[in-house]
Order: sequence, then structure tokens, then C-alpha cells
Amino acid sequence: MITLYGSAATSGPTPDVKVYVVSFPDRQGGDEPLTPDPEGRYHRDLSAGRYQVVATAEGYRPATSGLRRVFPQKYTLVNLTLVPEAKPEPPPARLAFNGVVYEKLPDSTERRPLPGASVLIHRGDATIADAARNTTDEDGKVTLEVAGEGDYVVLAQKRGYKPTGTRVTITRDGDNTASIILLKQPTETEPAPTSTVPTEEPQTVTGYVVYRSPASRTGVYGVPGAQLHWRRVDGDASLKRQTVAGNVGRYSLELPEGTYQVEVKPPSGYQGASERVVVRWGMEPKYFFLTRLEQPATERPAGEKVPVQGYVLTRSKTSPTGFMRVPDAQTIWTHTVGPARQTATANRRGELSLMLEAGNYDVLVKAPAGFKEARQQVAVHQDMRPAYLVLDRIAATPTPDATAPGAATLPRPIPGEPTPGEPNAAGPVALNVRVLERVATNATRPVAGAEIVIGQDHRRAASGRSDANGLASFQLRRGACGIWVRHQGYEAAREYVALTSASNNRDVFLTRTSPPTPQVPPTRPSPQRPPARPAPQRPPARPTPEAPATFTLQVVGAELRGRETGRAPQLKPLAGAEIKILQGGDPVATGESDKAGRYSVRVKPGTYQVHVARQDFLPRQETVTVRGGNVSRRIILKGIR
Repeated sequence: MITLYGSAATSGPTPDVKVYVVSFPDRQGGDEPLTPDPEGRYHRDLSAGRYQVVATAEGYRPATSGLRRVFPQKYTLVNLTLVPEAKPEPPPARLAFNGVVYEKLPDSTERRPLPGASVLIHRGDATIADAARNTTDEDGKVTLEVAGEGDYVVLAQKRGYKPTGTRVTITRDGDNTASIILLKQPTETEPAPTSTVPTEEPQTVTGYVVYRSPASRTGVYGVPGAQLHWRRVDGDASLKRQTVAGNVGRYSLELPEGTYQVEVKPPSGYQGASERVVVRWGMEPKYFFLTRLEQPATERPAGEKVPVQGYVLTRSKTSPTGFMRVPDAQTIWTHTVGPARQTATANRRGELSLMLEAGNYDVLVKAPAGFKEARQQVAVHQDMRPAYLVLDRIAATPTPDATAPGAATLPRPIPGEPTPGEPNAAGPVALNVRVLERVATNATRPVAGAEIVIGQDHRRAASGRSDANGLASFQLRRGACGIWVRHQGYEAAREYVALTSASNNRDVFLTRTSPPTPQVPPTRPSPQRPPARPAPQRPPARPTPEAPATFTLQVVGAELRGRETGRAPQLKPLAGAEIKILQGGDPVATGESDKAGRYSVRVKPGTYQVHVARQDFLPRQETVTVRGGNVSRRIILKGIR
């Protein structure tokens, strides 16, 4: 007899638990669950032998015991504990500004609500291009969400009225409201004062202030804190604008079309630059390249320590947030000016914290087993956001079908935590893809004619080919998207990117495949001379044992209840099965089966241990030997219901 006790480790209402007893080695008996007695215990009389007990409940992880041996005339007791499945934490409540826009009636002190007015709100230290925008309703009311507490500037405008703004302070306990009154502009019959404000439609200008560095994967690093002074030279000379480069050196501002003289005043350690820029509709992001000065470490001023919080993450298809945390990763933070260096190790939740002086840091992430080492630049300053350090797994992924690029799950932001990038906003954004080929350690060259497919929300969103400079631009919705690139003579590549700003840039690197050996046509014998004796043909070269092979796995399921009718159980493909491939105890690849139950990966010849698990089925482990070429294996999981 086996007695099972309900777990006392869980809180809340008692779940609907189903308990199965499976015999070994024939694996029978897992078709009907046990029925508990009034005390919540489970009993079943069994013959002597070996058995395994499995307990399942909705909202809990399946609990499985090891093999237990049942002896005659003796009791066998098995305790199982059900652990609730982890649920994502709800995001914090968003703050909102509630405003009312009025128009002042002529020759009167009265006012009335003004519908259709455009209203935007932004922080005093942010650019207008990143501001939240909305339009007033019939009652002149408008609601705008903001990123957090602080001082904001609210601007309202409508055709025929003079634009007006006000300052508000947003707090979680305040009412966060304000009223704005717009005045009508003079009509044509009235003498209108001469205005020096340009009438051209303003264009959003974005770009980066960078300096070249061979340590960067893209070849450049951003220069945060650089000041850009824009002065118009082909029209109104009094038109001047100023902006400051933010994180990773990005800047954004709105300017009328025309020609401008731009003076870049960088922070200490860099040489300034001056350049003439033509602002026009649809212009690409403008890069300003600075020269980094050699500064002795002793001349760098000792600044105040800044607390830095960060996370080490990796992209995941199984996580509801699109990311999973990587524990025990060591990070090395090196100041870009001087020898200042500090290390920090992520805890079991992938979190890290340290105190650093303000400035730019090159961060080296020494990843644990199964992940690739990564480098990233982080700007440390007061009130900075958490630093997100994203690692790539060491696992080859199959080339997706270009006709269905959305088949893979795309990464999503982490609930309750800011995603790396900028706040989300409505409206289309630009994605600029540059396709490159690595020709040396620190040298690249563009790849023209590469086929590019963009996937969003499980469908093809856009497609095109790279130009002579390896560039291609697309207009997309904000959010996560996948980029698939392929070209004849190169291995296909896949990238994920979160579209968070008005203009987003991503470099995709292709690896050239080995060219085939040219075949020399045979020489036709001369009719005047006897044919020459043919040279002995060399045997074809054998493939090297270390050449990667394609290992394809198909996961199918078989319900045990099929044994009751005497017929063989029906097999069906299982999607979403968790697959782990190990070699010598070290992980080689992980993933999930697709709708057809298939999963493919490129591995080197050798012996591998394959672990497959899926809810409502018994887990299975097999050993597969890959000797080269294409290897296929079917794994059958047996159901427990």
C-alpha cells in the first residue's frame, strides 16, 4: 500500500490534485488518478515491484517521486510537495496628468472648453521628440501618462490660437491637474505683428555623438553629455537651438527644414567638432564623430560616487517577459579615461550593485557556462536607469523560413522594470539595418543585396534588400521585432531588437561560407597525338570529424489510455516541449519544439544526452551519437492522464 500526504508547503485553497502510480519497467497504471480519502491521503494496493508516483495540479509544477520498491506485507510511504508556478509581478500603477484646455472669449473675461487642441508633456531635461502627446475631447479634457514623479512642462496649441504652456509637478499623492487658456491669434483684417518664428513644418532630427573604438562591437561608443548648438545659416539667423546628448550619446530635437551650422561641445576628454548639416524631411540619423584625447589618469577629477544597479539577462522564448536573469555572472567595469576598474558579480537573481564615479565605463561580462562573453558601454550618472547587460546563449539556432519570420516568440519588456531604451510612445518609428561582413579582427565591410525580413506580432511586417552601403530602412510600429538576413554565400543571421525610439539602428554581421572547390574540365585529347595517360584521380577528401552536423529531433506524444481498447496508442506531435542537449554534463543547446514537434540544432560529432519534458507527459532521456551529416531522432513521451 502507498500512502500519499497532501503538501502543507502551499498556501491558499487546496488545489485539484491528480495522483498517478506508474509501474516499471512496463510503465502501466498511469491512466486513472487515485482518489483521496476524507483525510486527504491516497491509498492503492499494489503488487510487489518498482513504481513511480506523479502528482499534478493546475497552477503548480508537476511533482515526481523517484523509483520506489514495494515489498509484500509492508507499507511504502511517499511524500510529494507541489510548488506553485512563478507568476510575473504586476507592473506598478502608471502616473497620469489630467488637464483642461480653455479658450478665452474675445472682449470678455469668460472662457469655454476648447476641443481638438494638441497637448504634450515632457520633463524639463528631456527633448520634445520623446514627449507624450494627445488631443483634447469635446469637454477640452486630456489625459497623458508620464514615466514617473518630477517636474514637467505642458504645452498646448491649436491652429488659429497662440501656443501656451505651463509647468506642473507630478506626484503619486497629488491631483496632477492643470488648466491652460489659449488666446485667438489676430485675423487677417487686424494688423498682425511681424513674427520671426519660421513657418516651415518642424522636422524631428535624431542622431548620435560617438567616437571610434575597436573594443566596440559596432566600432563606435557614445559620448553622453555632449552639447550640440544648432544655428541656421540659410534663413532666419536668429533661429538657434541647443540640445544635450543623453545615454549612449543619442540626441533628438525638432527643427524647420534648412541648413544649420552645428557646434559640438563635448565633455572633458574629447575634442569638439563643427559641421554644416542640411535638415530635410525623412533624413537619416546624423552621427557626429569626435576625437578622444589622451588624458593621464592623474588628471581625471575624482567625482562623487554614484550607486549603480543592474541586471544580467538573456533572451528567452519561454519567459512571459521575453527575458530571463543569468545568475553568478562576473562583470568588470573599466573607466574609459584612466585605469579605474571595479568588479561586481550578479547574485542568484541576476542582480548586481556597486558604487562608481560618474563617467563612461566599458563593461566586460564574463558569462557562466552556456553563454557568450559580452562587452557593453554604460554611462554612469546621477538618477541613471538600471543597466541591462544582455548575454547570448551558446547554441546554434535553425534558419527560419523567410516566408514566416514571425514564427518565433519575440522578446517583450520585463513587467515592472524599464526595458533598455527609451519610453514607449505612439506612432511609427524607423529601423535602420546595416548588413556587414567581418573581414578582420576589427574591420568590416558592407554587404549589398542581402535579403532582409522583419517580423512583428507573429507575421511579416516588412522586407527589402540592402543597398551598396549595406543599409536598408523600414517604418514599423514600436515594440519588439525580429530581423532575419540571408545572402548567397553567407550563413543566415537572426537578431532581435526593441524599437523604443523614433530612430533605431542595428548592425547585423554575416559569416561567409566556405567556397566550393572549382572543378577543372578534362583536357580533350589531340587527334594528332596518342591520348595522354590520364593522371591518377585523388580520392575525395573525407569530411573532417569536427564539421558541424544538423541534429533534428521530433517529439511526439502517446496517451496511455489507448491501451484499454487493445489498440496501439495514437501518436501526435507535441509543441512546446522543453528540450535540453548536454555533453559531459555541460549544456550545449536548449529550446522548445515547434508546432510539428520538431527542433533542430547544429552540433559537432559526438555523444549527447537529450532531455525532453512537457506538462501532462512523463519526462524522457535518451543518448544520441552524432557521426556527421544530418541526424534525426524521434522521442515518444507517454501521457499521465
